[in-house]
Amino acid sequence: MKRVFGVKKDKEPPPSVNDASDRINKRGENVDQKIRTLDAELSRYKEQIKKTRPGPTQEAVKARAMRVLKQKRMYEQQRDMLYNQTFNLDQVAFASEGIKDAQQTVCPEEFLILFLSIFFHFIMTPLKNPYSSSMF
Repeated sequence: MKRVFGVKKDKEPPPSVNDASDRINKRGENVDQKIRTLDAELSRYKEQIKKTRPGPTQEAVKARAMRVLKQKRMYEQQRDMLYNQTFNLDQVAFASEGIKDAQQTVCPEEFLILFLSIFFHFIMTPLKNPYSSSMF
């Protein structure tokens, strides 16, 4: 079968919650950088609006500033969504760690209960003397 279909490829392990959170944070930082560049562009347009006289040139600058402001708002919404996703992933990671901790604490407790039940079973049952003459 190996000759016809080839060898099965090794699968990469699925990304962990922390990996996904880190990737989303990185994308959020990229969006933050875009927002900062748009802020700088908006401040330039504000200065241009102050310097120009009312008329068609000022209206054109205002239109460009409005376009940049809309882009900035869109990026801010994307950033907020990314940070909400990060928050949700962090909550999932916290919950899964809590579950793992609970599993680790339950297993030793179950072992202790089993050990104590066996121990008390042997203590409570009378020992038979192998050298006694009576069978009962």
